Amino acid sequence: GEREFVIEHEGDRRDNPTKKDKLGIGDVFHFVCIGDYDGLLLPYNELKDKYQCVLYKEPYSGRFWLEIHPIGATKANAIKKLKKLLGADKVVCFGDGENDVSMLEVADELYAPENALDALKKRANGVIASNDNDGVAKWLIENAIFERE
Repeated sequence: GEREFVIEHEGDRRDNPTKKDKLGIGDVFHFVCIGDYDGLLLPYNELKDKYQCVLYKEPYSGRFWLEIHPIGATKANAIKKLKKLLGADKVVCFGDGENDVSMLEVADELYAPENALDALKKRANGVIASNDNDGVAKWLIENAIFERE
């Protein structure tokens, strides 16, 4: 699964490889393993009690992903921390997959693109245009979230 993902995304402008000498520095990490459900179930079961693990079907490719983080490293906890650090009184989030579900619990508003999981769309404050149609950018412009110069 990982090999297919890399081939499909060759030349992606978001590619930002990490130098090997920078790996292993600090406490924060994020691993994504891509494959079939049965192949990821064993590492999920072995790691889920020691790490924050999310095993889900990625909505765009249909492949299964296993995300592994330190315990407590959830999107919900990141939002709480940022909200406190910034002194923000409102947080608006955008989510499309199972790895975004924790944000529902803490976001003041959550919007799901048209191509998001149905379960997420049902719980979101609203459904916006799909990722392929720049739904988040259009929402931000239409709702004047940032200062225009």
